[in-house]
Amino acid sequence: MINISIEDVCKYCDGEMYHVKDSTKQIRGVTIDSREVQQDMLFIPLLGERTDGHRYVQKSNDDGALISLWQRDQANKPEGVPLIIVEDTLVALQQIAKYYLQRINPKVIGVTGSNGKTTTKDMIYTALQSTYNVQKTEGNYNNEIGMPLTILSLNKDCEVAILEMGMDRFHDIELLSNLAKPDIAVITNIGESHMEHLGSREGIAKAKSEITIGLKDDGLLIIDGDEPLLSSHRQETRYNTLTVGLDETSQIFVDQIDIREGMIQFKSNLTDEGQWIKLSLLGEHNAKNALYSLVVAKHLNVDMTEAIHQLATVELTPMRMQPIQGLNGSLIINDAYNASPTSMMSAIRSVRDLKERAILVLGDMLEIGDEKTSYYNSMAQLINESPSIEAVYLYGEDIVILEQRIDCYCKHFEDKTSMTSVLQQEMNEQTVILFKGSRGLKLETIIDGILADN
Repeated sequence: MINISIEDVCKYCDGEMYHVKDSTKQIRGVTIDSREVQQDMLFIPLLGERTDGHRYVQKSNDDGALISLWQRDQANKPEGVPLIIVEDTLVALQQIAKYYLQRINPKVIGVTGSNGKTTTKDMIYTALQSTYNVQKTEGNYNNEIGMPLTILSLNKDCEVAILEMGMDRFHDIELLSNLAKPDIAVITNIGESHMEHLGSREGIAKAKSEITIGLKDDGLLIIDGDEPLLSSHRQETRYNTLTVGLDETSQIFVDQIDIREGMIQFKSNLTDEGQWIKLSLLGEHNAKNALYSLVVAKHLNVDMTEAIHQLATVELTPMRMQPIQGLNGSLIINDAYNASPTSMMSAIRSVRDLKERAILVLGDMLEIGDEKTSYYNSMAQLINESPSIEAVYLYGEDIVILEQRIDCYCKHFEDKTSMTSVLQQEMNEQTVILFKGSRGLKLETIIDGILADN
């Protein structure tokens, strides 16, 4: 974690010291949550829609914070509490993170994309961890607040920092990219999330491509070679571009893929001929995610055999195609972290042939714009073409339209408790159940209910 003097913090954020007796004292760590204050930390109060962190500056001081930031336009500064006065505490947080990252100077890998960015981040970490001192974004700390906090948590001896970059609107990733200045950037794919704010998939591609704005000159951009909306990057001369895809139209591609229960294995032109890359994961899309990580590893001179060996044991962030042992020998696939049309279709394809019978628990897809009816129709067509899918259970407001479009048994539930009871009766060793929906629905609570009651 960050360990620098008050004087340096003040310099990084263009601040003004207030009631500071010794500016050479060292802060040890940063937090924006007064409940997490530890001895000698820097507390940064942020202004939110529902709360004002400045209300907790006095408490943070009492709990051991060495110093706090204070936004200049806020009144009632606590007397006797050491402060650094800044114009904007959020901007100051970002400035401190930017300069700290320059100070420790690791290789920076930025990862974005509509789907798969968290999985790809986890895979890159796994492929590099036996060779480098590497750290990564934890949880969903991938926005204008979370990414600076991730940077400030890096150890001074960190050699590679893997930073996930999320967005809602144009210029979100531009800010993060300019802050991180990545050496390597990855765009995993272009989906449909945030369509309401960005207007089209073309708009989403433009917003994701903002990761190149801060990419260092002669840096490496790795893109989804199967996505035409990213093809313009192939002609770029300021940085180097590598395409990764599922066929030979990409520079690096998946070959001879073999999907079995609970495992994927494939070959690639990236590795030695005949060498299999094995993953204890579900979903064809994870083969491409694995190749992104191996391209990064090769670029950083990691031995390919060692990187492939590491990937065979990769542990993903929960709720991303996460297999769980269900009741009576059944298999639960928890992919409930989020949902878009692209990820929904991919998840359905991944589970439909895992066991003799598949049951889908599907929730609304949020922020996908005016084309939602078309997306749901495509889902219904895929389900109707999959004979192993025996039942579909729906939860949410928009997704109810599937009830009249699906040929197999389909039921919409108003509450999770009643769905839980029905699912418990369906579970046996021939059954796989997929849970997939947008984050706001929290479908994983149904899984908790199923397992807790038994």
